[in-house]
Amino acid sequence: MLALLSPLLALHIENLERLKANLDEIINIHSDGPLPDEAGGIIQRNQAADPRQAQSRGSWPKDCSELPASSPSGIYIIQPTGMQTIVVYCEMSRENGGWTVI
Repeated sequence: MLALLSPLLALHIENLERLKANLDEIINIHSDGPLPDEAGGIIQRNQAADPRQAQSRGSWPKDCSELPASSPSGIYIIQPTGMQTIVVYCEMSRENGGWTVI
């Protein structure tokens, strides 16, 4: 039984490692704008503007399929319908992209 669960556990560990990101690695946020916190509120961060694509506040994609097709794979903030914002890995280069990895 343990041998059957081993590949699944390895996949979960790989996904967790991908999501161990600091705020500078999240692609769709302004580095000087407010950020979502775990309670659904926002926190402030004061740094220089980030030249990467930035998501306007209050309009997070509901999943990775809503990102522009030209977006790079990486860590993004999404807000599934009826849920708080979460940090996910978006795979944008395989099988036409838009894959959400939780």
